[in-house]
Amino acid sequence: MTFPKCILRLFSEKQREIIRYWLQCIPAFFYQNDLSKLAKPYGTDKYEHGYTEIYQQYFKDIKHKKLRILEIGIGGGENTKFGGNSLKMWPKYFPKSEILGIDIYDKSLLDYRRIKTFQGSQSDEKFLSQFHNLDIIIDDGSHINSDVIRSFEILFPKLNVGGYYCVEDTQVSGSREFTIDDYPETISYFKELKLDNSKINFYDGLVLIEKMN
Repeated sequence: MTFPKCILRLFSEKQREIIRYWLQCIPAFFYQNDLSKLAKPYGTDKYEHGYTEIYQQYFKDIKHKKLRILEIGIGGGENTKFGGNSLKMWPKYFPKSEILGIDIYDKSLLDYRRIKTFQGSQSDEKFLSQFHNLDIIIDDGSHINSDVIRSFEILFPKLNVGGYYCVEDTQVSGSREFTIDDYPETISYFKELKLDNSKINFYDGLVLIEKMN
């Protein structure tokens, strides 16, 4: 369901975003307990990659808790009007949770209700120091090996016991364009990583780490 463009022109960009939010909520209402079906109205590719099916297995028992969820990488590039497909999906699946998103570009147009965005680099320790008490972290950011590893080393200590740290699109870690400096490939890093009281799960394109008791 969409509004005619002539009507949308009567509203500010923020008002248009709120209208889009509520229009997406209509079909999403029927799929709140099925993350893969919920992904479709929001247009996130997490369904196409098979991530939503995996997330459903891990998140279904905690979806009604009050969580703090951080997603790295909002999408849409430099255009402040684009992106946020999965970011807008999470509040519908987690009805009581706070959803935080970070991106190197300004995505504050998406700030509404339980969504809050922050502009900064995922490898900037000072920027990341403001985030704490996190229950789920999803890295769908630059996919550059050094950024992924740097983010993990800074943010994993901030993840609560019983939480999940997810790294998406690990299949690209061996590509030259994602290897900028002298860091190991993301997938190799996690295969060699030793963590106390944690379980590292490997899937096609996805690493999911459970921070155990």
